[in-house]
Amino acid sequence: MSTFQLDKCSSSHRIVEACRKEGHGDAVLLPRHLENLEDADLVPVVMTGSSLFVTNDRRLPIQCAALIPDANPGIVLVTNYPRRHQTLTVPLMLRLFGQIKARVPDWHQFSLNNNILEITAEGVGVGHVQSGVYIFDGYFEFMADDWPSSFLSVLQTNAARFPPRLSSP
Repeated sequence: MSTFQLDKCSSSHRIVEACRKEGHGDAVLLPRHLENLEDADLVPVVMTGSSLFVTNDRRLPIQCAALIPDANPGIVLVTNYPRRHQTLTVPLMLRLFGQIKARVPDWHQFSLNNNILEITAEGVGVGHVQSGVYIFDGYFEFMADDWPSSFLSVLQTNAARFPPRLSSP
């Protein structure tokens, strides 16, 4: 079961509760001592852990690529792109997560290690970081018939790039 580390903007008890009820992953709020850190200070901290990092900052993987190790627990961006003027609320974030879960019901069985996902209203983008550079692997539109198999193939390729790190005692 995956653990999702929510960032300051996505840290919501509603998301934590929704994950708990679903039972396929846990979400944890950002610890208070990390809430006021700038991305340049926060990213190295969350990337040393084993939890996927959830944020709505779609610029983060490009701006902080040098801070993201090649082998990482994964990052999930939830954005309202291309609807730039619609506020990204917690209910909207949950709806966007729901789109992936409805179309890929066994999502929780796939490793998101080394993957950077951007979930939008219209599809999901996937990328990874290699040697401090963000590499875009593809965008999968929900309207395409075969997107789930192509999407899962890219996830598996990225997860296999580097073996998961062992937690230190």
